[in-house]
Parts: sequence; structure tokens; C-alpha cells
Amino acid sequence: MWVQPAAGDAGTALGGALLLSAEQGTAPDPMPGAALGRGWSDAELEARLKTAAVPYERPDDVAEAVAEALADNAVVARLQGRSEYGPRALGHRSLLAHPGHAGNLERLNDVKGREQFRPVAPTVLAERAPDLFDGPLPSPYMLFVHDVAPQWRERIPAVVHVDGTARIQTVDATTEPLMARMLAAFERRTRLPVVVNTSLNTAGRPMVDDPRDALECFGSAPVDLLAIGPFVVRRGDFFAARREEAAASAGQNRVRLRGRARRGAQHRLARRPRAVGGLPRRRRHPLLRLGHGARRRPGRRDARHGRRHRPDRRAAARRPPADGLGARHRRPGHGALDHRRHGLPHRRAAGRGGLRRAVPARLP
Repeated sequence: MWVQPAAGDAGTALGGALLLSAEQGTAPDPMPGAALGRGWSDAELEARLKTAAVPYERPDDVAEAVAEALADNAVVARLQGRSEYGPRALGHRSLLAHPGHAGNLERLNDVKGREQFRPVAPTVLAERAPDLFDGPLPSPYMLFVHDVAPQWRERIPAVVHVDGTARIQTVDATTEPLMARMLAAFERRTRLPVVVNTSLNTAGRPMVDDPRDALECFGSAPVDLLAIGPFVVRRGDFFAARREEAAASAGQNRVRLRGRARRGAQHRLARRPRAVGGLPRRRRHPLLRLGHGARRRPGRRDARHGRRHRPDRRAAARRPPADGLGARHRRPGHGALDHRRHGLPHRRAAGRGGLRRAVPARLP
């Protein structure tokens, strides 16, 4: 049984294109696979890594490097070839993990930031699938649910559902040679022909498509290794470089601040009053440099005479009240005499400072 990879609402676009092609008399080509999206050459990927200033390496065989990391129970992000058409990650934009550790299900859900009941799927070589799973085979697009053989359920617990089933993806070495080599290398190291596979994205964000998306996901999620084309980026090297850059930047900032402090000290020395007649010129107290009519803060002492300044009552009288209202409009009980409550007349009089204020009229 063959079912196209986007078997859902997204498949209506493909159906519309096939209908139009049939009406125009154009015979469509067979669908070779789901890798119908964008892709990047090795030179373009390396240029992206250099632009991002990311420490990377090019191993002799990236499949062997990924298999070794997975055997050490690392979480691997994989960006290889073109992005896939449909809702499933089939190895080109995937998060991979070891299936023999039951805790990797919770670990991957934490990486993706999603609910813990969400399952992950197994990826297996097509020739080994009948030994582990019972159901429609092959299943290259991860669309069918298979029963897991009882003798394998405890060996690959991270990919087995609570009812003993799994939604598998089979890999054919003729169409996916790199993925097939990685699975074979992983089986040589662990005796498990299965690898955990889930989509390369985090909660609320679409699946990773281009190298920039992959680098952002790698930097923000606890992923141990990024396999991007023939290159690998290791998390330890990545963050070690970030720490070195941060330390270098902090050192430059300290040098810059020391330079500013030195220039500030030189500026203060230049502004120091020069000596007159062999004696240093005496600075005037800040309170004495305010000038005539300046308001002095109450409670400050005069440097020369040692006396305490009293608050300026006239300035306080001229200052508007905190509530912004005049004496006539204050609430009852907020003044010395509530004229509205006592029915007393008012008159306007000139207050000190030339300002007018409301005062009670004299009683007859």
C-alpha cells in the first residue's frame, strides 16, 4: 500500500495540481519521495557556518560521527538534503536519540517543549523492519501504526506506545544511503537497528527548514550535536567559543572603562583650581555659589558660619498645594477653617509674592 506523505488537509493542494495536470493532458511523474523542499550545497552550508562564527568540523563520515554520538546517548539534530513534504520528519529535519533508554521520551519532549504524553517514532532499515514490527511494510513516510514484537518492547522502550505499538519509518538504502549507513553504524555499536526520530522544531514553531533555523534551534535547545550536511557542530565547542567571546568582550569593556576612568581623572585634575601666590585657591561652598535669591534646602549648614538655615516660609507659601487646588476648593477638614460648611463669605486678597489667594472675610 502506498500513501502520499501529506495525507491530510495539505494534500488538497497536491490533489488540485494533479487534477489540473490531468485536465491539460500532462502526465505527472511518479513521486520519488518526500524530499521536495529547499536544499543547500556543502559550500553554502560551510559559508553559513562561517558567517555565524560557529566552531565546526568535517569528519571523514558524518554518518559514523552521528552514530557514535547516538550510541553515547546524545541528542542529535540532523539537517541533510532537501526538506520534506508533509507533516512527518523523515531524517532530513530530525531530532535523533537512543531508543534503548526509556527516559529519552521525556528528554525529547523537554527539548521540544511539548506535553509529556506526545510519542516519538522509530526509524529502522527496511530489511530489518519485519524482525521487529508487524504491519504494512514498507512504510517510508511514517503513516502506519505497527505492532512491536514482544521480545523487542523492552529493548526499545522510548518508541513503544502504551498499547505496544509504534508508528515506524522504514529506510531504503537505495533512496537514503546516508541515513542507512548511520543506522547500520548505530546497530554495530548497540545491537539495536532502531533510532528515535522526531521533528526538528520546538513548541509553537514550524519545522526547521534552512541552516539558520537549525543553528537557532541548536543554540536554544539542549541538543548535543548538530549534523548539518557533511559538518558537525558539538555543543561543548559551541558554548566554549561563546564563553571565550564573552570573556574577550568583558576584557575589552574593562579596558574601555579603565580608559574612561583615567581620562576622567585627568579631566578632574585639569579642572582643579590653580595656586595663587603659593597657596591653593579656596573653593567656595556649593551653597555659597547659588547666587542671590536662590532657594536653599532646609536643614543644611553654612560651611563658613556653622549655622543652620531655616526653611523659606515665603517660598512655601507661594508653592502650589500638592493636590493642585486652591484653599477654596480643598476638601472639608483639610484647612484651618471650612468656610463652606460654616457659611462664611470669601474675598480675594493679594498675598505675598504678588500671588492672589482665598482668605476669609472679616466677620461684622
